[in-house]
Amino acid sequence: MDHDTVIIIPDRIVQICQDHPILSQLMVTHCGFYYKANGHFIERSGIPDYILIYCVDGEGWVRLNSNISPMKKGDIVIIPANTPHAYGADTANPWSIHWIHFIGKSVSLLLYYPLLSVGEQPRLIDCFNNLYPIFNLSYSETSMLKASAYLQLLLCELRELGAAFLHVKKDFKDIEKVVSLMQNNLNRTYSLEELSQYVNLSKYHFTRKFKAFTSYSPIEYFNRLKIQHACDLLIETDWTIEDISKYLSFNSPYYFSEQFKQITGYAPTKLRKIIKNKL
Repeated sequence: MDHDTVIIIPDRIVQICQDHPILSQLMVTHCGFYYKANGHFIERSGIPDYILIYCVDGEGWVRLNSNISPMKKGDIVIIPANTPHAYGADTANPWSIHWIHFIGKSVSLLLYYPLLSVGEQPRLIDCFNNLYPIFNLSYSETSMLKASAYLQLLLCELRELGAAFLHVKKDFKDIEKVVSLMQNNLNRTYSLEELSQYVNLSKYHFTRKFKAFTSYSPIEYFNRLKIQHACDLLIETDWTIEDISKYLSFNSPYYFSEQFKQITGYAPTKLRKIIKNKL
């Protein structure tokens, strides 16, 4: 697809369907596709819906509670209901995403893993592409049931992919440990030697393994996490560029601004103005 699609089920339809014996178990409330979504940014304290995002091109990021994860082509995230979250497109290489909001009493039985790297999966894309035309004519009971069926198929496909992902993921427990260390210490600096020693690997094998898991070198990934947090600080605080640079342990405000522009495509002050004008 090379155009945006947005479908929002009217609230009155959702309320009626919540008493339906089948739809009350699993129901689509919103769905759509954003193509190269430049400037896409959402932040919420939590909503009753579960949210599934499948990145099919470009890059973005998602924050669940206080944990930030970069997203690239082939990544899927499921944001649990009532969970504080934020997400957005990478400024330099904005993502294209399929997305769906859903509710239901049986949702927890179908979910498998919050963040998966599944690659390009035509069967998942087919589920989305078959879902959108259902609502072209009406929000009838039949339409809602069809949508629920495609959503169930989508979640079942993810369970199968998730099982395979979990099997592979066991080989990367040490890398996950390092990523967690980075996420919890964004105001610190680490050398490549310190990170590799943390999981008892040589610098060479650690770098190779880390890049296989994240597609980035360790220091590049850590800097991207820092810059994503810097975006939050630009929006949520009145800190100066020097304050943010110092807090995130960059060598200087100049180096911070240089890294920020390289990753986002904008100078920090310019991005702060752009985002605040959109809020």
